[in-house]
Amino acid sequence: MVLFQRADASALQAGYLDDSGTIRPLTDAQTDALLDLTPDGTVDTVVLPDLGEYRVVAVVTEGGDTSVTALPLESVTATVDRYVVVELAVAAVALLLAAATATVLVRRELRPLDRVAATAARVSEMPLSRGEVDIRERVPERDTDPATEVGQVGAALNRMLGHVESALAARHESETQVRRFVADASHELRTPLASIRGYAELVRRLPDDCRTTPCGRCTAWSPRRGA
Repeated sequence: MVLFQRADASALQAGYLDDSGTIRPLTDAQTDALLDLTPDGTVDTVVLPDLGEYRVVAVVTEGGDTSVTALPLESVTATVDRYVVVELAVAAVALLLAAATATVLVRRELRPLDRVAATAARVSEMPLSRGEVDIRERVPERDTDPATEVGQVGAALNRMLGHVESALAARHESETQVRRFVADASHELRTPLASIRGYAELVRRLPDDCRTTPCGRCTAWSPRRGA
């Protein structure tokens, strides 16, 4: 776009090239918008009616004439818009790829923890309240690496399961010893008591004057002890 006005305002030439390369004259409103600029050589942005934004520079020639040159910003704005859209698309794709990669990595890193949790869950379902307990469940060796946090947890769980198994085995052994002792004591006491009762019954068959002796009291006492 070019506008040229002589110093005496005797002549004014103004026009622009359209998309087909044809020179089109400026309207009065468009010409007035350009003439309102101060011809000091400063580059300004002007919105021309029906044409859009232009970068405009107005200068005064040596002869005192005013010359205004303008370039449209439509193509520049379209290029910038396309650039922004491409940048946003690339950023969105990069974020999606980063999120997918992070999800895969996190899931892979959490697999050992899932196996540790599964081991703990299986142990929690075992009957541990009575009888002989054999806790064979352990965290796999590959999940007990002390160089990782999950490996430290797995190794600590294995040690804890070992301590629990030892404690339950000691409890079962103690219970077994107590039962054996009670059974042996009951057997050892039952035999002499049965003998005492037999002798007592024999004494009862003696004459009546024996009922007042200690033998009579043994007869009355032995059934209670034998029970």
